[in-house]
Amino acid sequence: MHIQDGDLRERIARYLLNLADSTLGGAHSDGTRFVRATHELIAEGTGATRESVSKLIGEMRDDGLLSPAYRCLTLTDEDGLRLLSGYHG
Repeated sequence: MHIQDGDLRERIARYLLNLADSTLGGAHSDGTRFVRATHELIAEGTGATRESVSKLIGEMRDDGLLSPAYRCLTLTDEDGLRLLSGYHG
């Protein structure tokens, strides 16, 4: 599945999972993975506007999938993100 396939929420989830496997990814001391990325970078990578990405990241935070901080998104429910994205990497 390509990053640009699916609706924007799916694309963001897929992109974040891909970034978590890249040099922009890391893990907190408890093992929870995170991604160092701005909303602008995610927008560029998913073919969306920053405003749309910011709105959906807020919704994904409310759904317990992400915990955003300054230039860092913690993947609080990685299984949920995988399910949403169809990503199995």
